[in-house]
Amino acid sequence: MRTYINGAGADSTAAVLAYLAANRSLKRADLYVISPGPNFAGCALNKSWLLTNWPSPLTYTPLKTFSPANIKRDGVKSKIGLEADQLKLTWYPVGTEMQLQSGGISLSLLQAFQGDVFDGGMISIYRVEMPTPGDCNTLGACLLFQGNIGDVEAGRSSIEISVNSRVELVNAQVPSNTVESTNVGAQYSIGAFPAGQATPPAFAVAADTTLTVLQAAVYGSPSGFSPQNGDYDFGYLAFHPPGLLGGIYRDIRRSLFSSGVAEFYLYEPLPFLPASGDLFTPLLPVPRDYAGAVALNESSPQWKISPGFPYVPSPETGI
Repeated sequence: MRTYINGAGADSTAAVLAYLAANRSLKRADLYVISPGPNFAGCALNKSWLLTNWPSPLTYTPLKTFSPANIKRDGVKSKIGLEADQLKLTWYPVGTEMQLQSGGISLSLLQAFQGDVFDGGMISIYRVEMPTPGDCNTLGACLLFQGNIGDVEAGRSSIEISVNSRVELVNAQVPSNTVESTNVGAQYSIGAFPAGQATPPAFAVAADTTLTVLQAAVYGSPSGFSPQNGDYDFGYLAFHPPGLLGGIYRDIRRSLFSSGVAEFYLYEPLPFLPASGDLFTPLLPVPRDYAGAVALNESSPQWKISPGFPYVPSPETGI
């Protein structure tokens, strides 16, 4: 049984089981989160499409409001062995769904798919159970499927997408001792923060945050802390417990600071929308080699280096 999360962020799996056992007529819908690849022409398209196959808008508090769309999927295809599950998705975008504009880039959604803008993107599908039509928060939703965008066929009015389970990453043919780019503990350095701070400064999530762009403010008043644009580029951040995102980390693509407001652009969308006031700690990037990390530590007293380990996986746990 998959874990269901209700609108308050609590585990509602037991309530869902009781509801399913007591009811023959089920009201359910699929929720789709479609996010483009991390970069296009030097500019990330920081937008995620929140869509549903329900005929009217649905609000699921951890992910906000989903708009009705002409979208359908087939079943998940699984094979015995280490082969990635795959799902086929067909989307007929209309109206505002077709709009795609960011950083001076303006093109239709069909052009974006034809132009490989969504290469490396991610699609998450949630199943929501509703005791009454439109009530997504009482019983909540579970993550039904999540994967990376694979083959795409974009026609005049529709987009057919093959979504490959993230298990496919296990099958990737890579040289030995290659470091996993999304593992923040890889190689000899796992993060840095300005000297003079007893702990790495934390930030609190502010309004207008999305799944891929965090609006935030410095938490507390750390003495002498004055971050600059780009300081956290290519570093990573981790959310504090409690909360839906407690323990979740993401790589930082770009960091901007202006008038006490911080913006963190992420390489990969978050699984749930952060709540205002949620805390997270970003760490600055450091060289990916031991000599470089030591040199930076010795030459730049404003940095503190945390030792990591050289290879992923480690020799003790490698298959």
